[in-house]
Amino acid sequence: MFAGLRPCPDGYGDADGEWTGNYPGDPEREIKTGGHLQIIAMGAHPTPGEKDACGAAGMDAYLAKPIKVNALFEVIQQGANTPAAASPAEPPRPSVFDKSTFLSRLEGDEMLGNAIIDMFIHECPKLLQNVHEAAGQRNITLLERAAHSLKGSVGDLGGPEAFEAARTLEKYAREGKLEEAIASLPLLDAALDRLVQELCRLENKAE
Repeated sequence: MFAGLRPCPDGYGDADGEWTGNYPGDPEREIKTGGHLQIIAMGAHPTPGEKDACGAAGMDAYLAKPIKVNALFEVIQQGANTPAAASPAEPPRPSVFDKSTFLSRLEGDEMLGNAIIDMFIHECPKLLQNVHEAAGQRNITLLERAAHSLKGSVGDLGGPEAFEAARTLEKYAREGKLEEAIASLPLLDAALDRLVQELCRLENKAE
């Protein structure tokens, strides 16, 4: 509970973080923790605009002194029934394999598509090996080239998730961010593994 009108620092500054910097009801902190700490303002001599000022400062409710116990419990209960701030939703993961787009590029020729898929399954380990070798040598020029080649191969096939992972790696290498590029390799490995597994599953299903 905060007293809104008091000598500096005042309750408004506390509520919006002006004085404390990281108060328990900080919206950014609440998004991370998923919780919410109610802030109830008190005023001995309420004015018409004081309640609005408290709300603008981020407080949940306003009570005039002297505090009435029933009114206080009612405000607390109302706050308890208010849903906590929701955590930001993670962006959806791109699809592993966009078969429809892939076949549309081949005018629906599934036989040709299967041949290309088989070729990719066999070439993918070598393309990925080139990436890891360049990273192991800490050769950012070779790393960019290897990532670009892999990105093109995955893009032609129609693997959005692996394509984005390869594109990110290439971007880091092009910008000279070697450590970030190396750190992104596990995501690329995982995306390619899911892609190859999906392609093998489709191949076995077609047989």
